[in-house]
Amino acid sequence: MISLFILSIILTVVFRFFTQIINMEKKMKKAKENVLFKHNLWVRLNGLFSNLVVGKSVKVKDDKLYFYYDNKIDLNPKFSKTIFSILFLDENKNLILYSFPDEKDMKLKREEILARDIEKIRFIIIKKKSLIVPSKKNKIALKIKIKNKNKNFSFTFFVFSAPIIYFEEL
Repeated sequence: MISLFILSIILTVVFRFFTQIINMEKKMKKAKENVLFKHNLWVRLNGLFSNLVVGKSVKVKDDKLYFYYDNKIDLNPKFSKTIFSILFLDENKNLILYSFPDEKDMKLKREEILARDIEKIRFIIIKKKSLIVPSKKNKIALKIKIKNKNKNFSFTFFVFSAPIIYFEEL
């Protein structure tokens, strides 16, 4: 009788311990997915914005970001070197990157889904009076704010360092 009582206590403690381990593993898996999501998105966006093309405009219009970047070498020669791109949030809450060989010829395009389940995205162009260039164009820092489910996070890309990038407000 006493042995059954002791055995039941031991089993209760062991099962409680295993339950805590399983719950902890679930939390760790969720945290890992969140970190990997942010990291992968950061790496891709950083690759885009660190290769912006000198002298080309960065435009924000209708919650879409229009820009040119150097795609380096690609299997398809039309998508090598400078390409025109549009970054936006589609109706299915996907962060989409459209890439075109040229702004004038948008028949050939690539579509890349950078992230899913994005609730909101905002492109903020930061300009300061101290950064004004002698022409009508300005140096910029680009901040992208992204809301994913219940989490808010933002990426800031300071693209006003050499080479100088310009923007146009539409």
